[in-house]
Amino acid sequence: MNTITSDAFGDAKVTEYSGKMLLLRVGRQIPVGTTVKVRLEGALSRWKVFSCVSDVNCFHLGLELADRRQ
Repeated sequence: MNTITSDAFGDAKVTEYSGKMLLLRVGRQIPVGTTVKVRLEGALSRWKVFSCVSDVNCFHLGLELADRRQ
């Protein structure tokens, strides 16, 4: 399993958040299927990348919740 932390994104920006889905704008490509650890609202959670779309100067990541840890 390929796992990275949100620190590896650099300057990530949350563009949408619904509780089970997360959209981020990041500075580098992350392969679909990668598990990432993200800290949101003080809680560490694992997310799986289901899409990575290239834009002019960034990438838009679609993430689905894998699990949540307190």
